[in-house]
Amino acid sequence: MTARYCFVLSRPVGASLEAFSQALLGPTQKAIERFNASALTIDVALPPESGAALNAKRDGDGAILSGIVHATLAERADALAMMAVLDPTLKYVDGYAVSQDIPRDYERDWELGTPSPGVRQVTLLRPKPGLSQEDFMEHWHGKHGPLALEVHPIWRYDRNAVLDGLTEHTPPLSGIVALHFRELADATDPKRLYGGDDANITRIYEDVSSFLDMRTLRVMLMREHVFATES
Repeated sequence: MTARYCFVLSRPVGASLEAFSQALLGPTQKAIERFNASALTIDVALPPESGAALNAKRDGDGAILSGIVHATLAERADALAMMAVLDPTLKYVDGYAVSQDIPRDYERDWELGTPSPGVRQVTLLRPKPGLSQEDFMEHWHGKHGPLALEVHPIWRYDRNAVLDGLTEHTPPLSGIVALHFRELADATDPKRLYGGDDANITRIYEDVSSFLDMRTLRVMLMREHVFATES
């Protein structure tokens, strides 16, 4: 039975983002073709000067959030094997089984394997301390999602609820979400991001702080590359 997985990739401190990106989109992408993913998307971080980033460095070794691989695979064993291809050391890859839903979608009219127009604001989510997973999910889907779609100029809303980590060492996460914007400025210009209304900044902040652990929130702007799709 096929399932969807997200692989969160980091690079060591001092490692080049350009070299990381070239390797991931080049030889590494070719190497994971053997898993015959029915859907495969690779997100690669934009340079820091591009704009929004929050808690890019992970605790402990300071490795920098640099990419996400999204894959639909036939077997969980394939996901574990793909992790080892993405990073043979397993130090800089964390794998998650997820359940995806797309509250808003774009119509793709560009070729597979080419950079998608616009940018993706990718965020790694954990619940506010004391909030149950059930209440977190209810708020995320029932309240925050509709609010985000109302306020932000989102082109595609890619929401992934984490079901479990693939190894016992996988850091806990509850969600991985990618807000896809048509243009970089839609994500980095507050007037465009919040619909030109300062009151929306307060609305969003009060909402996210009511159900997310703001201390561990990790955000990075990324470029999407779709290599295979089920639709």
